[in-house]
Formats: sequence, structure tokens, C-alpha cells
Amino acid sequence: MEGNSPIPEAGSAERNFEKQLSAMFSFFASRAGIRIGNFIAEGQIDSEFVATKKPYFNGKRRLDSSMTMESRQASSSEKLRRTQGNRPPTSAHHATQ
Repeated sequence: MEGNSPIPEAGSAERNFEKQLSAMFSFFASRAGIRIGNFIAEGQIDSEFVATKKPYFNGKRRLDSSMTMESRQASSSEKLRRTQGNRPPTSAHHATQ
């Protein structure tokens, strides 16, 4: 599953989200995605089934995704701070003078 939905790096959080969403749609239309959909449907009526599958689906992939997004967020925030540091202030006080 990881190979079918890599975490995108498009340069902006909005574009990354769009690419990830598109990848998810493609994945859930695939044969493997249909199986996952069937697991989700089964889990709606069988809590024991969910308990046996939950460790797999909440494991390494989720942790890796979270760490990647946090790293990119920190990087983007640093780039934004550097960019804004080079701009003149844009407060209401300056705009009226």
C-alpha cells in the first residue's frame, strides 16, 4: 500500500493535500483499495475483525507519514520566516502614512 500512495512534496501544503487526495482516490479504485474498502465495511459490523487488523493499519505507515509531514511543516515554516524577514512591515499604521 505504501508504494501506491507516497507522500507528495509539491512545495505547498495545499498542493501536497491535493496530490495526496488524488492518490487516495486512485488507490481506493484499485484492486488493493477495494480490499481495504471491504475491510472497512466488515469492520462496521464486526469489532473483533477490527481488533485483529488495527495494529497493521495503525503501524509504521501512519508513523512515517506523521514524521514526514511534521518535518515538511517545520521546513516550510522556516522558509516562510526567512522570506517574511526580508519584507517591509505591512501594518495598518504604515498603510495610512
